[in-house]
Amino acid sequence: MSATGRTYRTKHSYDAAIRTTYRENIGKMYDFAKARKADFLLVFQPELGHKKVLSSIEQGMLQQWNATYKYSDNKLPQKYGQLIKEAKSFCEQRGIVYLDLNEIPEFSNNPRTLFFDVVHPDEAGHELIAQKINEMIHSKFSSP
Repeated sequence: MSATGRTYRTKHSYDAAIRTTYRENIGKMYDFAKARKADFLLVFQPELGHKKVLSSIEQGMLQQWNATYKYSDNKLPQKYGQLIKEAKSFCEQRGIVYLDLNEIPEFSNNPRTLFFDVVHPDEAGHELIAQKINEMIHSKFSSP
């Protein structure tokens, strides 16, 4: 396995390198924004495996992705969750504002279909995402 031009002996070390690179990239983007006196909001993309209430369409999607790509069998939702957990810790250490859409009850507990596939929201999902980002921007970055 290789990522960023390196070869890794185990899947674990490869996954760890991905998480490290992700955090480093967040830091670079934040530093770039800060140097230009720009606000910076990191938004973690929602993922179907983190949704607590699935519509029948979403249940079928998840089953199909697992049958085709071993999505759940390979623990991809858990791996994404670990990436987010480590990134949040990094953000908290650096004072970076973030929004985890996977934790928003209006998203995670919503019985409506919000995904086109396991990582791409549909129109209703995008509308909800836009609303939540807008709320976060106004609460964290707007002047009183």
